[in-house]
Amino acid sequence: MRTLELTDPPQRGQDIRELQQLLGVNPDGVYGPATAAAVYRKKLALGYQTPDHSAGDLLIAYLTGKKKPTAAMVTRARQQKKVVPNPGSTTVRPATAKPTKKDDAAARESAVRAAAVLLMHFLLDQNPRVHYPLHDVRTMTIHELATRGDLDARLASNLTLDCSQSVTLIAHIAGAKDPNGGKYAADGFTGTLLKGCTPITRAQAQPGDLRVFGGGTGHHVCMVLAGGGDPLLFSHGQEPDPIAIRESVEARFQPSGGTFLRLPI
Repeated sequence: MRTLELTDPPQRGQDIRELQQLLGVNPDGVYGPATAAAVYRKKLALGYQTPDHSAGDLLIAYLTGKKKPTAAMVTRARQQKKVVPNPGSTTVRPATAKPTKKDDAAARESAVRAAAVLLMHFLLDQNPRVHYPLHDVRTMTIHELATRGDLDARLASNLTLDCSQSVTLIAHIAGAKDPNGGKYAADGFTGTLLKGCTPITRAQAQPGDLRVFGGGTGHHVCMVLAGGGDPLLFSHGQEPDPIAIRESVEARFQPSGGTFLRLPI
């Protein structure tokens, strides 16, 4: 089975319809945010260490019973249930009950992360129209770009931005809080990102979270496209970019030090 993930345009096919039937969501054959969110919830329920929004053979094997969760997964799933009752279900309580603030927060986080992934894939596809400032000197501000329509309009003429601007732009359009700690009144840089976000470990990093390279106020920042032991990053640090690159590979070109940061949602 191919890897199913959020793309623009979205993936379509019978394999997606079959996955949706296993997940109990609308089997429209389109891998959109709703299906990706259901995948994320199911991975939480199964006890994945680093759940994400993509699906492949391993998840299908768990869903069909061909593969059983490990003891560690069962333990994590048990712990997860203490925090979020029945996280693998699209309905965590009777339909007549009013959603709690925790439900709203979880749904919002899932939607924001899914939107960030979609935007990263979109910018990767638009690579020829996305530029990096010559001599690393900014030529425009982007904090006023708040919607996909704003982004499309800018791409029609010229979009030149650096690494911190790119992750701030994605966060803004995806609906996250300003990772620079403000209210999107300025573009920010790696230093403001370090002040505005909470440090996390690599194991905790999820799609949409940030990875800053270098000590002090930071040298370069990427956004997590997919978590895991060697996270896949969205990186925009020079003119051929943006690109999707593994953290271990990006680290070869960056100063040592730095940290992962939780995207404020």
